[in-house]
Amino acid sequence: MMKNTLIANADMMIIRYREAMMDFLNDTQGDKSVEDFARDLVDLSRAIQNLSSKAFNTALIAFKDELAAGYTMMMFDHEEFDQLEAWSAAGEDFQIAIFREDGSPVGVVQKKETSW
Repeated sequence: MMKNTLIANADMMIIRYREAMMDFLNDTQGDKSVEDFARDLVDLSRAIQNLSSKAFNTALIAFKDELAAGYTMMMFDHEEFDQLEAWSAAGEDFQIAIFREDGSPVGVVQKKETSW
């Protein structure tokens, strides 16, 4: 049986993730101490560095970590996310094939490795 595959642009996923997380951190910084806010910024910086890494497997592991942690919606546009949600609601299996802007592959993430 053919598995549903979403072809995803890693660079766009990183941009969307960064923008959503920065908005979230800016919106919630008043609820945190300066130290906690600074720690959150450092964690976000590390995540973006790992997602952007050219080192073998580093980016794929980072994408899997963020997608498993429930940040899936932050990484896709509405159309892409609606497709993933539709496959999930229908009980269908899917995978996300992630490629860089230059066409180089980051890797594949399976349905069981995503959460939202």
